[in-house]
Amino acid sequence: MKQKFIPFSILSLLCSVLIITGKTANDEKAEVTKLSQNLYKMRFGSVNLVASVGCDGVLLSDTAFENLAGEIRAELKKLGSGDVKIVINTHWHSDHTDGNKAFGREATIIAHRDVRKRLSEKQVSGYWEEEHDPVPEYARPNLTFSDMLTIHFNGEDIEISHFPNGHSDGDVIVYFKKAGVVHLGDLLFSDGFPAIDFENGGNPVTWAENLHKIIDKMPADVIFVAGHGRDYTLSDLKKYQDMMQSTVEIVRSAMVRGESLEEMKRAGILKDWEDWGKEMFPCEKWIEMVYYSLKIPR
Repeated sequence: MKQKFIPFSILSLLCSVLIITGKTANDEKAEVTKLSQNLYKMRFGSVNLVASVGCDGVLLSDTAFENLAGEIRAELKKLGSGDVKIVINTHWHSDHTDGNKAFGREATIIAHRDVRKRLSEKQVSGYWEEEHDPVPEYARPNLTFSDMLTIHFNGEDIEISHFPNGHSDGDVIVYFKKAGVVHLGDLLFSDGFPAIDFENGGNPVTWAENLHKIIDKMPADVIFVAGHGRDYTLSDLKKYQDMMQSTVEIVRSAMVRGESLEEMKRAGILKDWEDWGKEMFPCEKWIEMVYYSLKIPR
């Protein structure tokens, strides 16, 4: 039997916060932070991009929304260059890829092959009550890979690694090895419960497992740039991974006991984690996303 979802009011919750929807606030100004030589974080609304700016040109990790392209170019020009040569998409959602339409004619777009698939087909979400048309061919990734790809740009060795079936099926992390900076995309919603695109391969159990793998392979002084929110240290990410693993196990145990979704919400089964419900999604919404995710076989 087809699962019936009870949609959450995204618009009333997010307002100007950018998560999965294709909506943005035009009055948001960029905040640019230097991470290391040639490497910058650019924040638009709640979405974080990473830009490598140097003699080889510009590499952008994620592109935000198309209507922000002019502001992105202006900020890049202040840093010494506006010519975008490479774009990396950390996953398919429009708040991270819509800008492909502005940069795709001049840049090589790199992503996991599942991202190209998502952007090439109409996407319909019953849970989030959204529809996304295919993007033009020039805005789709034209260099795709399965597991890992290393590129050398502006003196950096940049490892792009696929960590599947966490936030979505096409999640990648972008590791600037010399700088010690990792762009996690939406594998990290700092200090709050994240969104799960369980209709497109997302699963919180795998997500927690993937975070553990990422933690194990990174140096102690690494900086993690989130898709949304503040930068994290390795210690911060360990706490985030613990939150995810622990809360998912609480929901799963309740399901094994035969509790319904509404019973879990009424019982406040995540009351010990309620501080995490103050940033993005409340506890009840996280319970709901985890519940629906666990209903789908891995």
